[in-house]
Amino acid sequence: VSTQSTGIHRFSKLIFCCWRTMTSTSAAILEAIESRSILDPDATENHMTAATRLLEKKREMFDLEQALLAQKEEFQMKMASLNVRREELDKKELTLRGSLVKFDQF
Repeated sequence: VSTQSTGIHRFSKLIFCCWRTMTSTSAAILEAIESRSILDPDATENHMTAATRLLEKKREMFDLEQALLAQKEEFQMKMASLNVRREELDKKELTLRGSLVKFDQF
């Protein structure tokens, strides 16, 4: 029983030492990451995977395309209203010319 308890004691000491080493190493890694991201705001962007960057760029491109489509629709609506206004002005101009011709004949 004593050899078994000694083995368990050694095993628990070994696990404790490994755990302490891992926690101090992970703390050091986290500290390095935090200090790097504080000093360099683009550091987090540099650590993104290529797939993540690609997805982000696709999302940006989609947003820009939507904005461009909205601008195109707005432009087309303005052009349509300007065309209607131009036609109205042309009609008014024709009626004014007709009135001027009638006035000259009088």
